[in-house]
Amino acid sequence: MRVLLINTSETIGGAAIAAHRLAAALNRHGVKVCLLVRDKQSTEVTTRVCPASGCCAWPSFGNAS
Repeated sequence: MRVLLINTSETIGGAAIAAHRLAAALNRHGVKVCLLVRDKQSTEVTTRVCPASGCCAWPSFGNAS
């Protein structure tokens, strides 16, 4: 199984910490994990950067109400 985790930051904030913990737990169980981020702070090879060119722009789904 391969898993892609998507987050804004690689190391800053609670979501980044949770993503790293989840990736580590999945790796311990033999799952291949890659993290896709906008703001990369490390040299970790399993973390990929989403360029600011807009290719990874979050879709707008309009008003949820």
